[in-house]
Amino acid sequence: MNLGTMDEDNYNKVLSGAKLQKQAKEEADRKAEQERIAFEKLVKQRKEREIELLNIDGVKSNPDNTFTLTNEENPDFSNVVDFKEILDCDDKKFKNYKDEFLATAESNKAYREKLRAEKERLQKEAEERERQLAEERAKAEAERKAIEEKARKEREEHERLLLIEREKQAKLEAERRAEQARIEAERLEAERKSAAEKRAKEEAERRAKNAPDKEKLLVFATELEKLLYNAPELKAEDAVKIMAHIEPIIKDTVTYIRLNSDKL
Repeated sequence: MNLGTMDEDNYNKVLSGAKLQKQAKEEADRKAEQERIAFEKLVKQRKEREIELLNIDGVKSNPDNTFTLTNEENPDFSNVVDFKEILDCDDKKFKNYKDEFLATAESNKAYREKLRAEKERLQKEAEERERQLAEERAKAEAERKAIEEKARKEREEHERLLLIEREKQAKLEAERRAEQARIEAERLEAERKSAAEKRAKEEAERRAKNAPDKEKLLVFATELEKLLYNAPELKAEDAVKIMAHIEPIIKDTVTYIRLNSDKL
């Protein structure tokens, strides 16, 4: 297009069109810049709000594009809000959402403190019960040991007295048996003496009764012995043999009479 050959009207039209194109481009660039700034502001706002929310104790960012905070005491009153809803809303609405999360976090803190206090109270009660039970067990153990010790001492005393009684009875029994043995020994000794005296008397009576016969036998033995001294002198060989045969017989007979006459 040769602007030098154009008439004024066409030139003005071209110039006006160029100006409009420039103005349109500038407006588009301005809007694009505004949109860029607005988007960057929105991204920054989202990051800052997300950080603020996640800094609240218990708040979670979930795969389903929600922020949640469980109400630990009443789960039905838990906080659940969409990412876009809370991150892109105005400041007032965001503050309301945040205050609700903070209230739940504070409620959870108070509830956990309540649970902690209750747990501590229950633990102290359990410890107190255990202490009391330990004292009762110790007392029962001490009583049991005291009873066992008393029973042991009583048992030992009973056994000691029983041993004394047994020793006493054993001594009495030994004395009784000794006395019985003494009496029995005396009885046996008396019987022995009596029997001995009886035998001696009977022996004396028997010897007295047999004395005449004993005397006669001794005299007879003496007479037989005299026969040996007064034996005849023999010359015949056979007679000498006979005498040699009867001499020992007479001697044995004399010895027999004298030995056995002592028994009469």
